[in-house]
Amino acid sequence: MASNNDDNLDQNDSERDLYAILHISRDADTATIQQAYRRLTLLYHPDKHQDLRTKQLAMNLFIQIKNAYDILNDPEKRAIYDIIGMKGLKTEGWEIITRTKTSREILDEYERLIKEREEKRFNQITNPNSSVYATINLTDIFINDGLPKIEITDFNVEQNIDISLTNQDTTTINANVTIRNGRGIGTLTTSFRRIFSDLSWFRIDLIFGQRPYIGLYYFRRITQKLLVMQMFIQHFISNELK
Repeated sequence: MASNNDDNLDQNDSERDLYAILHISRDADTATIQQAYRRLTLLYHPDKHQDLRTKQLAMNLFIQIKNAYDILNDPEKRAIYDIIGMKGLKTEGWEIITRTKTSREILDEYERLIKEREEKRFNQITNPNSSVYATINLTDIFINDGLPKIEITDFNVEQNIDISLTNQDTTTINANVTIRNGRGIGTLTTSFRRIFSDLSWFRIDLIFGQRPYIGLYYFRRITQKLLVMQMFIQHFISNELK
């Protein structure tokens, strides 16, 4: 069937050299690629083998040859493979790549896609959400014939991040800044919650700001109508427990 030199066709996707699979050089032109493909598909076509073991091996090699041809015969896919490798072809979101693009441009595009994927993954893990609220006093518009004075009386910005550590453990970070009548107040809250079962959970809160405190909470469902909630809150004033 195949010679020992062809054993390297049966390799993991991430390790395979597509040019080696087709037995061609890296500078092979389109005609050479197509000729190699026709020759190898005839050699390894599964229908030419009767033994089940060799037939299955031929099928595996035939599939690898077909995949290698589909990539190297496509100028855009070949450009990505030549510069980045198989990992580049597995990256979603590629814009149209042509042979006229330089290696640097293709690498830049790949790095952009990887960065977008990492940002998307981070957002899925942390589930960040933000909110901005403002109260604006427009009274002066209706009582003053001259240039009205528009006043922002309240302004609030809040950022919340949830991080799932495990299926039972969750950490939450919340930052809140409020400006009211020229005075600013900021609060940073960190929480950790563990779910013990469908019936109970425990949470600890650490609040930093104008009135810092630590809070411990325990919840348990006894029956469908009976719930138990225990909590302990300790405030910190002037660096002393009070």
